[in-house]
Amino acid sequence: MLEKIFSYRLAINPIEQKNESQTLTLIIQHLLEVAQFHDQEIQEKGGLDLLVEDQSWVITQNRGELLKRMDFKLPSLIKTSIVQANRFFVTRYFEWIQEEQVCMQAFIQFAILNLRNRQMERVPHQIIQENNLLVEGVTSRFEKISFKDDWQCYSRVDQAILDSAIDYNQHVNNLVYLEWVWERLPEFILKHYTLQSFAVKYHKELYPGDAVQLESWIDHRIETLAIDSKTYQTVTYHRVYRQSEIVCQIKLNWQINPEIV
Repeated sequence: MLEKIFSYRLAINPIEQKNESQTLTLIIQHLLEVAQFHDQEIQEKGGLDLLVEDQSWVITQNRGELLKRMDFKLPSLIKTSIVQANRFFVTRYFEWIQEEQVCMQAFIQFAILNLRNRQMERVPHQIIQENNLLVEGVTSRFEKISFKDDWQCYSRVDQAILDSAIDYNQHVNNLVYLEWVWERLPEFILKHYTLQSFAVKYHKELYPGDAVQLESWIDHRIETLAIDSKTYQTVTYHRVYRQSEIVCQIKLNWQINPEIV
């Protein structure tokens, strides 16, 4: 009998914590690796292939909440389960656990990409449902990512695509978008605020040679944040463009560090 909830234990200090950007991207990277391990178990123990030749999972959107600051010197347990499956998408739920406390919850929605023709293909949702792999009763709660007209645009730049940004699927890796955003965050945010939650929506693929622009917005004036320690929470919103086409949207929710209050 295949387990609906797959667990994977990480060794002590699986992440070398250099900065919060790298920490977040590596956390998501570990979640994706655990999803892959679950797929392997489904194939090896159940003889079930969720992907066939020339197919790959691609992320369409994700969201996560950091409930407790992680200590990467402690052992970690990651749990994942499939909570939604239809012809077009599979959604996985993840928990990151330390000392029996859930430090992070995340949902990641996947689609299937044919690597030969770059077309989306149908998800084998019947295999998931017929083999009792679906955990029911968990709502993915993906939000519509947007910003308000009175928010301040604090950065608008052309973004280069380096060779290292291209992954196995021959497009810009989904984690690279977060790295781009972090490079443009205001210094005051990085110094005095902690990330509480994130939401990412991928609309299109980016390829080598694409001309890319990145715009970043904030829901308070940066000048006000820098002098007003009573601004406990703030939000940054980021859009990646190819010409006038929106490729990716990212929303980050921040909370002021306790020592600032």
